[in-house]
Amino acid sequence: MRDAPYRRSKGLKGRISRESSSGISREPYVKKYEEPLKNIPQIEKANVKPAGVRAYAAPTRKVDRYDFTKVEKLALDQERYLEKVLIHFAELLTALLVSILRLRIQIKWENNDYVSYDVYTHSLVDPSALNVFNIEGVNARGIIFLEFPLCLTIIDRLLGGKGQPVSEDNRLTELEEVIFCRLIQKVLGQFSEAFKEIKEFTVKNEKMECNPQAVQLYSPSEPMAIANFRIRIGDMPGDMKICLPLQFLKPVIPKVKPSELLPRTTVNSKGQKITTNPIILESARIGIVVELGRSDIMFQDLVNIGVGDVVRLNMSIENPLRVKIEGKTKFLGRPGVREKKVALQICKVVQEGDEEFEEQ
Repeated sequence: MRDAPYRRSKGLKGRISRESSSGISREPYVKKYEEPLKNIPQIEKANVKPAGVRAYAAPTRKVDRYDFTKVEKLALDQERYLEKVLIHFAELLTALLVSILRLRIQIKWENNDYVSYDVYTHSLVDPSALNVFNIEGVNARGIIFLEFPLCLTIIDRLLGGKGQPVSEDNRLTELEEVIFCRLIQKVLGQFSEAFKEIKEFTVKNEKMECNPQAVQLYSPSEPMAIANFRIRIGDMPGDMKICLPLQFLKPVIPKVKPSELLPRTTVNSKGQKITTNPIILESARIGIVVELGRSDIMFQDLVNIGVGDVVRLNMSIENPLRVKIEGKTKFLGRPGVREKKVALQICKVVQEGDEEFEEQ
């Protein structure tokens, strides 16, 4: 029965351990199996690779950290054009405040920031002079921020003072709010004037708030563009910020190169030099007139004309109508209706020099 363990132990280790325990020397077995192993070259474990796997060096490259709080911005060309508009607005606002406050005014545009709406509102202090305005026609709203001491300085000057923040209260009276909001409405008028060359819109002041957390216009993650201005009214310095949604600025600000912002000089057919700005021309509004027809009547008939009288024109119902720009016929079209409004479909472009359509 004691021989059974020797038969079940098939490994070298098991045999040696059993024999050594019974008093038999293990040296012959060790020499027999260890001496051939000395001739086998040693292989480092790090160099052992699975069969069929090709060794390669992992590429080393620089990894940039991604900022999840980063918001989108305007394109570089749009940023330059917006800078030009804001500098023009600072000049218009300086002239306006000088004429109203009769003080030495300095307004300088500094830079633009792009942050989320939540970051912007949490960066404001309480109290602050915050005026919410609405840009009609484009479904956008913005905020004009003014430091509270600067607001008190303006109100003191408008009420006949020397332009010093004499009030220590953190809130304005109803009368002071009305006076300040009237001034802000004039400021917004200059703001729309600065954007006039690229887009015409009307801006109206909606309300005034002193607590930044009470102004919730957009979702916290909405990207906003913040225009930063440095203002000095008399001896009182301060900051002014205009907050606008990026969804409003992107389609409004044109994507042009700096060279395209410069005016161009051309020579017309009469040899006259004409200086134009292509951006202004693209957004210029031109009125057109559709002429239904003409008729000559006696002066006595004109005096006696009344409601219900019919004046016969020289145009046939089969002939197209003339479309005039600045008094000259440029197109021909046919009248119709589209979306419950009178419309005109252009059917021909009148070439310059066509004697048939020369004005008499």
